[in-house]
Amino acid sequence: KSFIRMFWTGEAHYSMEEQLKIQALTEVLNIKLIEKLREDLAGIYGGGMYGALNKHPYGHFSLGASLPCGPENVEKLIAATHEEIGKIKTDGPAVEDLNKVKETWKQQHDVNLKENNYWARQLLQSVELGMDLNNILTYEKRIANLTPADVKDAANKYLDMKNYVQIVLNPEK
Repeated sequence: KSFIRMFWTGEAHYSMEEQLKIQALTEVLNIKLIEKLREDLAGIYGGGMYGALNKHPYGHFSLGASLPCGPENVEKLIAATHEEIGKIKTDGPAVEDLNKVKETWKQQHDVNLKENNYWARQLLQSVELGMDLNNILTYEKRIANLTPADVKDAANKYLDMKNYVQIVLNPEK
């Protein structure tokens, strides 16, 4: 089995809005990668995109893709991943894909609001990040205000090939 890793990293100013855009970008790309790489190309069973914007120890972002696959599929999966990223950078996400992400987040938030661990995590993060506690109560509004243009802008800002590294692990011959 081969393993593809793609990384984009760099310095960035932390804000809750930018973090939400990165999360939306990775979730939308996961939808597209599952459709293209797993369903259309039958090239992967698992893997996908992940990303984060961090405030500490300095403002920075990291996004990545992990794609386990057969050695014969490496090049076509890399090309297909870059193609899907290019579509988001050019056209933005499909409204229905972004709406799927937003609906999933809203449902999860409804569940989270009933959990003590969620509240404890949010309170701790508000202190660590110096954020207003009222942000906990405005999450659904921030989700609703997220647009395809926001995700497109995030793709162009954070998936810049100047901050890109690609690693492929192949099995021994």
